[in-house]
Amino acid sequence: PPAGGQPRDAAKVVLRAVEVYAPAIPMAQVRTWKMILATHLDGQPMALGGLGPLWAVYDADRVPEMAGRPVNERFGACPWALYHIEVQA
Repeated sequence: PPAGGQPRDAAKVVLRAVEVYAPAIPMAQVRTWKMILATHLDGQPMALGGLGPLWAVYDADRVPEMAGRPVNERFGACPWALYHIEVQA
């Protein structure tokens, strides 16, 4: 995209976690699921070694295709211990 522009829906967002996990999620899905980048949990910064320093997450109860799934199947696209975000056009 042009400098300062919005990535297109076809772009991929690669979320790299400390544990080498790196899902590539279509930008359209990031927008539809209203993913956020969490920096705090219960008012406290997330430390490295747990969920932090960052966690890409969404409210699975509000995503129809995820709401009915068991909890352990809802967050595969939500890496914790996130340290790098890449947008591929």
